[in-house]
Amino acid sequence: MAERTQMLRYAKDLARLYRSAKDDRQRLDKIQWRLRTLERACLDLVRCLSPEAVSKRVARAGVNLLGLTTAGVYLSRGEQYLLVARDDNTVHFPPSAQVSRSELEALCGEPDEFLCSPWTELVGGGPAVVIPLLGRRRAVGFLIGEGDLEDLEDGATRETISLLSGSAGVVLENFLLEEKRGRGSVLAGAPLDRD
Repeated sequence: MAERTQMLRYAKDLARLYRSAKDDRQRLDKIQWRLRTLERACLDLVRCLSPEAVSKRVARAGVNLLGLTTAGVYLSRGEQYLLVARDDNTVHFPPSAQVSRSELEALCGEPDEFLCSPWTELVGGGPAVVIPLLGRRRAVGFLIGEGDLEDLEDGATRETISLLSGSAGVVLENFLLEEKRGRGSVLAGAPLDRD
């Protein structure tokens, strides 16, 4: 009888280990898929030839990689943020955002969900997911959309968002600096504003 009890314990332990290994494998597969998708997305970003193309890819990644239902990208143009791209399913983003630089900087570079103004007006009044696009020293714009960041506490999700927003932000910042350089040369050597 003791042998049978011991065998049943071993069988239960083996079944538990098998389930645990299966769950770990599924989590690993999900992480590997995210990494491959993120790698392709980052390579696509650096191959783009315009800020509009970069923004379009970022909006698409917001839907395909982060699970947003709609996504739009606003970039800093002077003192305002203008809609540069949106995913194909989005029709309601306004052409400019009534968002101040300080409201964007208040996010401290972290993604967040909002149920308040000015963010909700950009997505038609519902909850808004906002992800700053970080350049070297500050956000150059933001990805905004509908959806939810339920698994934001998951380290892999936070890393995915961080890598995507950082890569996109630096690439976009480079384009914006090139635009300023182009204007600077037209203005007979006017100094380049680097902030």
